Amino acid sequence: MARFFLASALLFGSVFIVIVPPFQVADEINHFFRAWQVSDGVFVGIRTLDNRLGGDLPISVVKITEPFDSLRFDSHNKIKSNTIFNNLSVPLDAQSRQFKDFSNTAIYAPTAYLPQVVAIGIGKSLNLGPLSIFYFSRFLTLIFWLSMVYAALKIIPFKRDLLAALALLPSSLFINASASGDVVTNACSFLLIALFVKLIVEKKQLTHRQTFAYFTGIFATTLLISLNKLAYFPIIFLIFLIPKERFKGWKNKAIVATILIILNLSALAFWSTTVKPLYIKYEDYNAAFVRGQELKEGVEPSLQMAFILHNPLTFSKIAILNLTKSFPRTVSHYVGKFGWEENYLPMHLIFILVLLVLIQAINKDTVMVDSKKGPLSINAKFGFWSVGTLMTFSFTATMYAIWNPVGSSGIANLMGKYFVPIYPLFFLGMPHFDLSKNRISRFLAQPKVLFGALWWVLIWSIFQVLARYYF
Repeated sequence: MARFFLASALLFGSVFIVIVPPFQVADEINHFFRAWQVSDGVFVGIRTLDNRLGGDLPISVVKITEPFDSLRFDSHNKIKSNTIFNNLSVPLDAQSRQFKDFSNTAIYAPTAYLPQVVAIGIGKSLNLGPLSIFYFSRFLTLIFWLSMVYAALKIIPFKRDLLAALALLPSSLFINASASGDVVTNACSFLLIALFVKLIVEKKQLTHRQTFAYFTGIFATTLLISLNKLAYFPIIFLIFLIPKERFKGWKNKAIVATILIILNLSALAFWSTTVKPLYIKYEDYNAAFVRGQELKEGVEPSLQMAFILHNPLTFSKIAILNLTKSFPRTVSHYVGKFGWEENYLPMHLIFILVLLVLIQAINKDTVMVDSKKGPLSINAKFGFWSVGTLMTFSFTATMYAIWNPVGSSGIANLMGKYFVPIYPLFFLGMPHFDLSKNRISRFLAQPKVLFGALWWVLIWSIFQVLARYYF
């Protein structure tokens, strides 16, 4: 399964890299700007005296983004055949620079751009043009994600088909074959979940070397996730689901869990404190440059968080209502959306994929870790759902704070792409049933049916992308 995933993801991911016009993945333009800034050794975004937030970039880097701006929010605009080729010939000229605003990504930790920074550094050393470097960034970022998910599939002891299918969903490939700053977090979350599942359910004794490697992976990936996306911090609580025997007693388990939590809290606090002075409200942002920035009127994150803390029941009600209301759209976005605007795959294709993934999630594996209880105990399944719920509310609170006026009854931006690290926990924690007794369910539960459907929808996605941007 790991090899099948690798071949499929590399094939379709490479196609997306080529056919998706530059900067058409959500926020890809500002992520590329931030990655370039980090590659210059500037790890913290720059807030100017005249209230702008971003950084100094080569003029050519900004210039190559401009021909593609009109594509982003107008579904009727198409790209001209020679636009990409003409911009590939633009030289870098790294010395001629200008200040560019990218207020939403300037606060991202540099760790969110590890593969992009490597690609940009190599591109600079080879004196490639900025657009060529951009495409190389997409490619190395895809390779990073492929490697991490491949490792996860090799590690996880069951539900490999399910995890591979979630990684191969059209929206997943569209995002992870881009220069987006979300790719590293997505990749780390898949590997981290696999590591936790391995340590939770594996019955055989692990060697000291294996144990050291797995826990090193847990510490490294949790730190990256906490630095990159503080909303996903609760994922570290999965460590409490690991049996005490792995730690040779409750005392050692408590020590390891405490160290993990303290390290992640320290990383979270460090970066939050570092970037807090950078934030500029919409009302205070330089009026000449505020247009196009990801800022909303009336938003005050610190006051909004105070509102949440002082009105937890009110916020819980708001969160549940908005999560319920947006759920169909969120799932559609998670499965089959591409681009900035309303570019969704046909609803019947999204429905088929959701149905087949759900069937795969509840289907009892042929190799059971515990023949009486299934691969996960009831307590472990409850733990996965609990952590997933905590992550959902943490993410919802973050969106509420940075996108909505204080005390608002609505929550904007509950997009499916942000649930990539969350939904696998719910899928893995679902109850398992023997679907072999019914002919239809037995047929639908076959991995070849799921992956056949995925290939069909991914091929459909290629034609839909071509139709959207070129024809």
